[in-house]
Amino acid sequence: MNLLLVLSLVLADPPVANESSAQPTGTTATTYTIEDCVRIALQRNAKLEEAEAKVKEIRTQLAEIESIFYPKLTGIFYISPMYSVRGSALDEDVEVQYAGLSDWGPYTHLQAVLAQPVTPFGRFAANERALKARIAVERARVREAEQMVALEIRKLYFGHLFAKSMLKPLERVLNTLTEASKQANEK
Repeated sequence: MNLLLVLSLVLADPPVANESSAQPTGTTATTYTIEDCVRIALQRNAKLEEAEAKVKEIRTQLAEIESIFYPKLTGIFYISPMYSVRGSALDEDVEVQYAGLSDWGPYTHLQAVLAQPVTPFGRFAANERALKARIAVERARVREAEQMVALEIRKLYFGHLFAKSMLKPLERVLNTLTEASKQANEK
């Protein structure tokens, strides 16, 4: 807190727009209201970004849980070399040819499986409710982070205003003490 007070006192007297030595020509001093300070702090706060990222993470977990119960389509396709076979596998007179290169032909295979998972009763709804509750908790944490940032900025802003308001009385006290010190040293 003392560091904040000292820092505020040092920064309490910003350059005035009409002082030629304090302000470069062609520029003006920027004045911020407390709402401007809070808005800027909320835009650039890492804790707030972290809390919002946590909400997005849980939303993706919810989408992942929902996708478990979607129908799945899988497929296999391949081509492989196979020798020539003529006849029925049930008869003994099956003709097999594999001596020459022309006897080998492509064998193709295509398989597609569409599977609809059987939902365990109540599991999906329970997982969905749990993740939606976690999303609500994380949203509350985002709001909490916003409020904490706004509170800290307001503390700093009003501390700065207090330090600025105390500058002139402290200058008078310093002048009085300097004069008293000079008078004491003269005696």
